[in-house]
Amino acid sequence: MRQIFTLILVFIFISVTQAQLPRFTQKQLPKGINSRNTEQGINEAQVYVTGKAIVLKNSQLLTAPVKVVVFNSLGQAVYNGYWKGQEYTLYLNGLERGMYVVQLQQGQTSLTRKVMLE
Repeated sequence: MRQIFTLILVFIFISVTQAQLPRFTQKQLPKGINSRNTEQGINEAQVYVTGKAIVLKNSQLLTAPVKVVVFNSLGQAVYNGYWKGQEYTLYLNGLERGMYVVQLQQGQTSLTRKVMLE
């Protein structure tokens, strides 16, 4: 019963989150997002999970700090921090299994990815 309730909450959270995000096609992207002509940026950042850690990688060296926020399935921030460099690993041993949303923000550019901790 608890698992069904959790799945319903996750579904509602995903639906609400996606409904609030603007929809852009490749041609409609605002300037600076997914653009290859920027020297510094999070445009091509990769977010993936290894065990109980979330790894953030960027193809470029980030000299300006990037704000990193991780949200649980209830929308609560479970991690706040800053990333600088090319690779950053978040060790989240205290968190339960489930879906989390990782939000990266640098200036006006923001990148949001969903990850599943097992």
